[in-house]
Amino acid sequence: EKKVAKNPLFRPTWESDTFEPTEHKMKFVDLMTQCWSHSSQSRPDFTEIVNRIEELYKEALANKYT
Repeated sequence: EKKVAKNPLFRPTWESDTFEPTEHKMKFVDLMTQCWSHSSQSRPDFTEIVNRIEELYKEALANKYT
């Protein structure tokens, strides 16, 4: 038996009640969405992904201790 994804584009969708959308969390969602792009030119390369995650991590630490 074949299993077919419900999402025809094979990309997850975000339900509005999944989490409280803050600016910081939406930056993660934006990065994930870019990584799932069908167009390889639209997807960030690994170096950019790592750099953006490091920036988000530093931002989260700065906000936690201010």
